[in-house]
Amino acid sequence: MNHPYIPGSWIETPTQRSRINMFQGETSCMKPYDTVETHYLEKINEYLKKPEDVKEIDSYIESLERELNVLKLQEKKETDELIYIKDKVNQNTEKVKIYSEIVKKCLKNTLEPFLWESEEEKIFFEELYTIIKYLKSLQVSKTYLLILMQVERLSCLIKESIETDKKTALISYHQLIQLNYNLKESNKNSDKPLVHLEMFIQERLHSSWDIIEIKLCKEFHDHFEEIGWPNKIKKGISPSDESFKRFQSSFQTLLIQHREIVKSLENKDENPECTKTDNLDVLFPFLIMVRPLNIQFRYHFMEKRKTDRIDKPEWFYTYILDIISSCADFFCIKIQNIINETPERDRNSLNEFITALLKIVEEKIQTSIKYLLMNVHIFSHFVYETIKFDNILQQDFGYFPYKGQWNGMIHIALGDPKNFMTWLESEKKFSIEQFQNIIDVNISPNTWDLDYDSVGESETKPTNSSLRIKCLIESITEQYRPLKDFNQKSMFFTEIQCYILNSYYERLKSAADAFDVTFSRIIQAVSGNKTDKMIQDVKGLETLCRVYGSCIFIESCLSDWDDDIFFLELWQNLTTENKTIYEANTNSENSNSLLEIGQGSLFSKISLLYFNLHERTEKLIIRHLEREIKEKLQPYFKIYTWSSSENPSSSIAMSSPVSMQMVDALKLVDSMLNFLKRAVSHLTFLRIYRRFSLTVENLLWKKIILKKDFSERGGIQFTRDVWEFWATCSKYVERPEQNMKKIEDATILLSLNASNEDDKKSISTVASIIFDTYKSFEEKKQYLKMIGLKHINTAEARDILQRRIDCWAQ
Repeated sequence: MNHPYIPGSWIETPTQRSRINMFQGETSCMKPYDTVETHYLEKINEYLKKPEDVKEIDSYIESLERELNVLKLQEKKETDELIYIKDKVNQNTEKVKIYSEIVKKCLKNTLEPFLWESEEEKIFFEELYTIIKYLKSLQVSKTYLLILMQVERLSCLIKESIETDKKTALISYHQLIQLNYNLKESNKNSDKPLVHLEMFIQERLHSSWDIIEIKLCKEFHDHFEEIGWPNKIKKGISPSDESFKRFQSSFQTLLIQHREIVKSLENKDENPECTKTDNLDVLFPFLIMVRPLNIQFRYHFMEKRKTDRIDKPEWFYTYILDIISSCADFFCIKIQNIINETPERDRNSLNEFITALLKIVEEKIQTSIKYLLMNVHIFSHFVYETIKFDNILQQDFGYFPYKGQWNGMIHIALGDPKNFMTWLESEKKFSIEQFQNIIDVNISPNTWDLDYDSVGESETKPTNSSLRIKCLIESITEQYRPLKDFNQKSMFFTEIQCYILNSYYERLKSAADAFDVTFSRIIQAVSGNKTDKMIQDVKGLETLCRVYGSCIFIESCLSDWDDDIFFLELWQNLTTENKTIYEANTNSENSNSLLEIGQGSLFSKISLLYFNLHERTEKLIIRHLEREIKEKLQPYFKIYTWSSSENPSSSIAMSSPVSMQMVDALKLVDSMLNFLKRAVSHLTFLRIYRRFSLTVENLLWKKIILKKDFSERGGIQFTRDVWEFWATCSKYVERPEQNMKKIEDATILLSLNASNEDDKKSISTVASIIFDTYKSFEEKKQYLKMIGLKHINTAEARDILQRRIDCWAQ
């Protein structure tokens, strides 16, 4: 069935376009048919599957026609919708064109009067704009003039009333301050601030204060001259009661009036001389009282006179200290009583006087600093004297300013980082030179000698160099202890003190290293001997004890310094702020070896280095003793007459002379133990001796007892030699045999009597029991204890008995 043709039905409406796009993918997957007939044939075949279905063909055709009608209606609806939209678009397009023309016409009508205005109108508007501008300027000028008139009126009022009515003058001055403050506030919010007017008012403020100050201070000045200030007061001459009462009245009046002025300036940025920031920390009457002293100071130390020497800062510091000392009683008693009757009763009069007096000292330092920096030695001396001056003020006079922490006059000199670095480098160079002088044997020949008088007899003896290093470190600490700046203190500590401690450690470590290889220039420098005898016998022991004693002493110093409040505060600042010690101009390895933030204490790292070195040196001492005694016992080990069958001169071992080969070893032991007993602490000596005696015991056990054959005479001779060794050691330790118990038992067996078989302690009796296979282990053990052998077992006793040539004589 063919579809009727509808004109324009192929055109896609906006809604159709979207629907077509939606179903494009679906229609593209349908299989095309060759012809329309083929399509209908397939549909009929699909519907008519059986012959009986032919009867239903009419109903099928009717259903198709209904479907066709529905499609026609749908197509007509969509076509009508498309036509409607198309008409709407055309209508809107026409409207836009009309509106566009209207807008263009309106714009043209609006701009045309301005584009085509007359020349007269143009001139009129320009003149109007100029007049308005002038009016604004006139308004500003009027305001400017009113302020000037008010300032001038207040200034004149101050001049007129200061002579007759001080209260009115002060009120006018307060109003002038308020006026200036208001102007500053308005200028902050203004595009064009009245800077010149502000400067003018500032000038009038200063001039007005000068007028007020002259009048306020004149009476006070007259009265303090009347009591003899400052010359008579410095000499201790007391003023009369009447004159002092007048002085007291004028002092209190000036103090109260000045207090009112300062109070009026709260929250205002005014800086007349009386209220400058650097003067607010001191009461005004004291500033007036130090003026004659300042004049004297300038005359002597700030003019071209013989007393004005840049290399003698102690002169003007002493001058200031003398003034304070001579006037201290006057201010602490009389002036303090005056202040106690005013609202400023919480102030300390002597501190106020010192604060006022230090203004001129500060000025002196600031004017001298550029000349001081031209010579680092003079500058370093200046810093030293300044620190000394600060310490005297604090310690002798208890000085502490009323407001804020006092950083000292040293802060004026070292506040600039460049100045501080100049001083630091100078001090570092000087300290390193001192350190080199301490350890140089050419300059200090006895620097590595042990000092037996600086500590107790039972303590390890330090070297002279370690004592001098302690003094050097402590003197450096006193140099920078007064500094208030944490960074400056930490730099001083790291750059100088850590450097010296680490360098001294490296020197000691080099000596220990050199001893290991038996020759070193460091060892030569320490001992002053270029032969290898220096590492032999007592000489070698002394070399090691120098290193050991130095380490122990420095460790003790480091422990004491860790408890010093100064170093505790320095460490607390480091850990609290989590800062790393400055490494500039220092060896990073050295810095890392000395300090590690957040662990232990300030000196824990360097203390650990010295501890490890003294532990290592102690082992070297023990090794040296072992090596020396082993070498001296070599001839003794070669004795071959232990098995000689000659009858002893006596059955008592003590009657036998000591072996000749043992004499040198005993002399060595005596000399080394004698030196060691004096050089190290008692506990250290016992610890070293214990190790040494065990070594001797082991040597005798392996080289003599288990290796040689003994007769009764040989056993007695060996016992005598051992007893002589113990007798030598007994001068330095109690019961030395307690550390060689196996040797003690061995001498009992080796010296058993061989002639009397009935004796329970004869060689034959003991051997018969020890070698009896029928006796149990416990029986043999009990027998050994019975004859006094407590420290060797049955097997060891058997081995010793076998060394007796007469063991099997029975």
